[in-house]
Amino acid sequence: MSTGLFQLCMYAYVSLFQVFYSEEEKNVLKRCFSDLMAVVERPGGVHPRMAGVLDKVFSRVKKVGGDIGKHKRRRLSQRTWKDSNANTMYFD
Repeated sequence: MSTGLFQLCMYAYVSLFQVFYSEEEKNVLKRCFSDLMAVVERPGGVHPRMAGVLDKVFSRVKKVGGDIGKHKRRRLSQRTWKDSNANTMYFD
């Protein structure tokens, strides 16, 4: 291809150094997350087993989102690879 991009899957394109997600994939992820939040915000609460499933999902989201937020709020640029973790090692 002349653009230097090739199709990784139907939702993401990969160039030499970056992965670009399609608008369709972003919309699917937003819809899925809004469905999760709709379950959490139900006035009657959720079943304890469903709460366990949601806790696993949300703990991972909090971990990755917290690491990215912390990385974005840094005052100094990272000095070495030790200033990153697995979630922010390749964050641009």
